[in-house]
Order: sequence, then structure tokens, then C-alpha cells
Amino acid sequence: MTNQLAFHNTQFNVVNHNNQIWLTAVEIAKALCYKSDDAVTKIYNRNIDEFSTGMSETVNLGVSGNYQKTVRIFSLRGAHLIAMFARTPVAKEFRRWVLDVLDKEVGEAVVHPVSAQEETYTLSLTRSELCSICWCWSAAEYMREGLEQVTPGLIALRSPLADSVSIMASHYQRTLEAVKVILERETHNIKTRLYSVEDANWRSVLIRLRKPAAI
Repeated sequence: MTNQLAFHNTQFNVVNHNNQIWLTAVEIAKALCYKSDDAVTKIYNRNIDEFSTGMSETVNLGVSGNYQKTVRIFSLRGAHLIAMFARTPVAKEFRRWVLDVLDKEVGEAVVHPVSAQEETYTLSLTRSELCSICWCWSAAEYMREGLEQVTPGLIALRSPLADSVSIMASHYQRTLEAVKVILERETHNIKTRLYSVEDANWRSVLIRLRKPAAI
């Protein structure tokens, strides 16, 4: 687990709590560009019913010598939820940063089997079956984009769904981008006939599949 984390000019002193990354309320407030050190604690107190067990705790941390101070800390999911309620210009970017850190933490916790070469599979699909799989990807991406679009409104309404919807929109993007690469590879030889009724589905989905990702 890393002890070195930084967001812009904020260097986090990571708290290793239950072998997971936790961040202090004061440093989260600094990263979100709040002038007051207790801004994050106030956000938490106003919305305490939105936080589930394991998102925030108070711990005693050593400050200097034998002196200990009671400090409020947040898990990465807790920090993400704090940023959902934040109204500072960097809040959106901070949420994305937290999700990236969370992805890395989860990845480090997964034990991958050691293999000299990954297994490969040969699948037999008809032209129409492959088209259906492409449309399945397209439908999933439309739904993910929809989640992304409604997230700001859910945040403004302080909906309890805001956190999970935002996380899904972000996490699913990585999966769907990986699937898109696979489908682009498997369909690169597909040629559509301009006036063919049978190829109408292919023409529509290939336009979307082969469209460069937005930067």
C-alpha cells in the first residue's frame, strides 16, 4: 500500500487503517481548496446520514513526541462522497483522482495467478451474432453516458444514489473502453454494403464503434 499520494499541491500523509488508504479531513479540505481546515468535517456533519459504516472514523494520531490528537479520517469512498457534496472548482477533478487511487488499491489487493502466457480462445460467431455483440457494447456505453450526465443533478439534489451512480459511470468506462478495443480488432475486416438492408445494423454500430474516443 502506498504512503505517497499527492493531488495538485496537496501532499497527503496517508493513514494506514485496516490495511487500507484513509485520508484526513484537514488534508481533504486543503485538496478541495477550502480555506477552513474544518470545512470537510462540517460537510460530513451536515450529511452524516449519507455515509455508510467504513467511510469515516475518528482515530488518535501521534502529532509530536507522545502527544496524540483525535483526527477524523475518511476512506477513499468516504473522500469521494465528501467531494460529491463539495462545491469548489476542483471537486470534480478530485473525485476522478480518488477513483483512480481506489482502482489501484483494489488492483494491488487482487492476487493474480502467475502464468507464462495467458490462455487464448477461438470463438465461432456468425456475422449477425458479432453484430449483436457490438450493439450490446453500444447500448452499455449509451447507458454509461446517461449515468455520467445525470450525476451532477443527483449531486445537486443530494440524492443517496449520487455516489453509486458516479462510481458506476467512472468504473464502467474503463471496462467498456477495453471491450471497444477488442471489438474494433474483431470487426476491422467487416465491410458494409451501402444499400443493403441486411447491413443496416452494421452501418449504424460501426460508425459508433470506430469513432475515436473523446480526449
